[in-house]
This record gives sequence, C-alpha cells and structure tokens, in this order.
Amino acid sequence: MPVYMVSYDIPEDNQSYKELTKFLKEQLKAKTVLESQWLFNHEGDADKLMVILRTITQKDDLLMVQEVTLNTAFDNTLLSEDEILALFETARE
Repeated sequence: MPVYMVSYDIPEDNQSYKELTKFLKEQLKAKTVLESQWLFNHEGDADKLMVILRTITQKDDLLMVQEVTLNTAFDNTLLSEDEILALFETARE
C-alpha cells in the first residue's frame, strides 16, 4: 500500500482542524510526523483522498495530499526512524 502525506495550514481553533485530525487518526490511522503533516498507508490515489478530505475541511483551508516515496530524508521528526520505515515496509507488501 502506498504511503501518503497530508499537510495542512489550518488554525487549531478552526472546526475543520478538529474534524480533519480526528479523521486522520481514526479513519486513516495516520501518524503525525511533523505538527501539520501526517503519514499513512492507503490504497487509492491523491486525488481521491483530496476529494474525501475536502468534505471535512473548509473551502479556504490550505491542504495538500502527496504520495511519498522511499527516496526521502528526515530528521528530528515526531515519529522515530523505525516508525517511518515501517510505513514503507507496508508499502512494499
């Protein structure tokens, strides 16, 4: 299953922030890698994910969905290196 990243710029006091983070945690089983970036495995594609997420967020919320490859570098993330690499292991299965 591919690894996707959702990034957003939504104030924490915004209602869609609460709904989006709840959906990411509960429905997509996403993990926070940086304050406003989440990683998760998902079948599908970025466009379909965006359509789903846009039903939760407001029109002017800034939002990005991107498939992530193993050709990536990271440092000082909220997830450990092992946790990040485990997502890519799932992607290879």
